Amino acid sequence: TNPSLVRALSIQSAPSIHWLQKKFNIPLDVVSQLGGHSASRTHRAPPDSFGQPVPVGYAIMSKMKEVIEIEYSGRIEIRCGSKVTNFIKEQDDEGVYSVNGVDVDRDRWFWLLSIF
Repeated sequence: TNPSLVRALSIQSAPSIHWLQKKFNIPLDVVSQLGGHSASRTHRAPPDSFGQPVPVGYAIMSKMKEVIEIEYSGRIEIRCGSKVTNFIKEQDDEGVYSVNGVDVDRDRWFWLLSIF
């Protein structure tokens, strides 16, 4: 266990949860205790219409897919079964990085996928 990593994750996770909730309307309102946890700390979506828990990863990724297909059609391509080998990134004047594309290895073909 890396104490500094645990501290950073615990301090910085709340803003990330709030961002997902506000920006993408992802309902991460249920806080659950999962295996190995000493307390409830995992934010999840409410159960589905059958009362079954919705995996948090599925809730986030399905919403991201929907947003990309609607708001970024023609600018971002979703590819499954590909291996990202490198992130193409830029650093702004304040030192903040943004990812502008990725290098992808798919069936021994190398692709550069660019967002813009």
